[in-house]
Amino acid sequence: MANVSLGKYRKNVPFDERKLKASMILKQHPHRIPVVVECSDSLQAVHPLNKNKFIVPYELTLAQFMFIIRKHMKLEPEYAIFVFINNRLHPNTTILGAVYAEEKDEDGFMYLDVFQESTFGQNHNAKHLKPLMYDASDTDTTDP
Repeated sequence: MANVSLGKYRKNVPFDERKLKASMILKQHPHRIPVVVECSDSLQAVHPLNKNKFIVPYELTLAQFMFIIRKHMKLEPEYAIFVFINNRLHPNTTILGAVYAEEKDEDGFMYLDVFQESTFGQNHNAKHLKPLMYDASDTDTTDP
């Protein structure tokens, strides 16, 4: 298992500033959670994630959010990503709001550490294995 160290965001931004940002986000968006995504150095070098802060709906599953992360990284289908929250893997069906309630940092953000693993080998063409998921930001969240 990968050794997950304190991420760059927590190292570079003072605690009080992070706490203030998280509380402002929670106040402005009461049904969303502030998330910081930090990729391993090897993953960031090959597939950079230019945006690392997200405001995520409570009801989004970890799998749906992983799909959004993959899309931002333009990650090829033959690479699996693994998301650790406080050095733990959570089921992909877990609702992020429930994870946030248990795993949020004392500054108010929830930190996701992302690592990659090649699942099909480097020469395998897995273009036909694209995930059949939707981008949750494009869906209507109003009640019927």
